[in-house]
Amino acid sequence: MVKYDALGVFFREKSEEELVMTFRQVEKAMGNVLPGKAAKPQWWARKNPTTEHDQRWAWQPAGYSALLLAGRRVRFSRLSSS
Repeated sequence: MVKYDALGVFFREKSEEELVMTFRQVEKAMGNVLPGKAAKPQWWARKNPTTEHDQRWAWQPAGYSALLLAGRRVRFSRLSSS
C-alpha cells in the first residue's frame, strides 16, 4: 500500500462530507500517478477489504467511499456512521 499512504494521510486530515476531485488532484495528493485501471468504476468500488485493491485502504479507513464520475473525476463521500 506504500503507493497510497500519502493519499490515506490526505483523507484522514479531511472533515468534509463530500469531496469531488479530478484524477490530477488525486495524483497530487498521493504523490504518484493513478494506474490505467483507475478509469474503470470497479477500481474505486467498495468491496471486500481482503481483496487485492490496496488503494481503497487510503480512503475507507478515513470514512469515505469513492465513486468514479465522468471527466476523470471521483466523488469521495463520507460513510454514514450508523
